[in-house]
Amino acid sequence: MLENYADQREVVLLFSLLFFTLLQRARRSRVIFLQRLITRRAQRRRQAALLCIFTAFALQGRRPRRIAWVLPRPQYWFDNLLNSNALNMWWKENFRVTRETFHFICTAVAPVIRRQDTILRAAIPVETRTAIGLWRLATGDSYRSCGLMFGIAKSTAIGVCKDFIQALCQLKDQFIKFPTCPAQVREKIQDFREKSTFPNVVGALDGTHIPIRAPKENHEDYFNRKHYYSFIVQGIVDASGTYLLTTSGFQFTPSKHVG
Repeated sequence: MLENYADQREVVLLFSLLFFTLLQRARRSRVIFLQRLITRRAQRRRQAALLCIFTAFALQGRRPRRIAWVLPRPQYWFDNLLNSNALNMWWKENFRVTRETFHFICTAVAPVIRRQDTILRAAIPVETRTAIGLWRLATGDSYRSCGLMFGIAKSTAIGVCKDFIQALCQLKDQFIKFPTCPAQVREKIQDFREKSTFPNVVGALDGTHIPIRAPKENHEDYFNRKHYYSFIVQGIVDASGTYLLTTSGFQFTPSKHVG
């Protein structure tokens, strides 16, 4: 029994040694395989980098030119209108101003909205920028429609209108002035007295609701008596219809506004 046990023990030790040897060889083979794989990948990366460098040098000076920086859009109708003297009535009907007032506005806002020409393309003229802003304010058309009317993209129409409105806001204090001295107040009262029987009237006040989307916060404050969301614009004009004071942005509160 002891001899058989010793023989079995030797066999187990022999197989253990053999298994350990095979395991070591497998590990060495795996390490060698991984090293070769990493080396091959590094070589491929170097080859790809060299190929990119050689391709860049080969294509240097052969970069294809862009066909167009701006999509072709029809925009000649406004140029014809600007250069024609036979359509003065059309200005008032569509831009809500006369030709003379249009050019006055162009001169006033030009320092703010004028853009420089680049080597890529010419900038949109001040007259066209002013016309786009006035068309948007006068008609309420969408930016997409304004872009189609003046041959520009929708995103460009948005930027032009924002620049034009910001320019008007910067100039408003030069033109919208409420009378402050007694002489100016008496002059406004006299103007109203000549046109009506109301005494001691400096200006006429009124307001309107501008529709808006429902705000995420406190939306109930913007729901007006006409059953839509809006904020209030209020203005005061003199006897000739010239604005003396404007304010906007106040929400409608049912507890404060009755009627």
